[in-house]
Amino acid sequence: YDEFGNYIGNDAEREYGSTDGGDEGERAERSDVNEGFDGDGREREQRGEFRGREEVDDRSGGGESVGAEELDGADNDLVKADAEMAVVPADEMHLFHTASELYGAGVETVVHEEDAQDLSEPLVAPERGRTRHAVILPSAENAPRPRAYSAQYAAQLVENGVADRVRNVAVVGHLHHGKTALIDMLVAATHDEAPLFKSKPGVPVRYSDTRTDEQKRGISIRNSVVSLVLPGDRGVSYTVNLVDTPGHESFADHVIASMRVSDGVLLAVDAAEGVLSGTELMLREAVRRKIPVVVVLTKLDRLLLELRLPPDDVYHKLRSVL
Repeated sequence: YDEFGNYIGNDAEREYGSTDGGDEGERAERSDVNEGFDGDGREREQRGEFRGREEVDDRSGGGESVGAEELDGADNDLVKADAEMAVVPADEMHLFHTASELYGAGVETVVHEEDAQDLSEPLVAPERGRTRHAVILPSAENAPRPRAYSAQYAAQLVENGVADRVRNVAVVGHLHHGKTALIDMLVAATHDEAPLFKSKPGVPVRYSDTRTDEQKRGISIRNSVVSLVLPGDRGVSYTVNLVDTPGHESFADHVIASMRVSDGVLLAVDAAEGVLSGTELMLREAVRRKIPVVVVLTKLDRLLLELRLPPDDVYHKLRSVL
């Protein structure tokens, strides 16, 4: 072949082509045989196909229907092969299952390209219409108890605006150190026949726990205020607003907020457990804000009933706690 792809012949043909006349005759015969064929040899394939059809007809004894069915089956196979090898556009490819195939016909699926929900609207809306405060129904157990003072006297102390007769006190301390029980004792001291326990023995009333979850769990979660008229040491009564604060360290922000509006701090310390991390946290905050602190030792009965300490050891225990 030359540089343009034309057939020139091999070296032997160039050497002996001029001398051997038989070669020219053979080349002429080859050219006659090759006439009518293109480079792909399609006509040769067609003749072979026709010859195959004639052989099939001869074998079938003239039954043209059998050969036609076989040829139709071969044509169908060729069509299937061409369909499998065909180029499919990307938008027409079926690579994944549709929503109806995955979830079934009874499930409605919605696809949004843009978020139509407002940013101020939460994804999961909170429950509405449910109260978290305990509903106290009138009964013989929780009926209003008569006070040791009149309601008019307590109202006059507040309405007159005498600042010297009003005190705001935050009751703080570690978890389960008796803050709510201390307020229950003050409520019982200022009310006639006010019980400290419910109908079940050993279950405190917990007057300051007004939430349903607080009553169920036996722990204060939010701040609650109880106003009482308490007598002073000089024969003068004061309106004391006691703020019952939660003792868990996760709710320390409620305790700090109550200290900002309080005139003093009532620090409850368990006599058996002593000073713990929550006690130190509240004490540091009170000292930093320069708020007067009064320490109250609670649960003294644990030293005798649980620890079973003799009187001398009880004295040393209380002294070490203080």
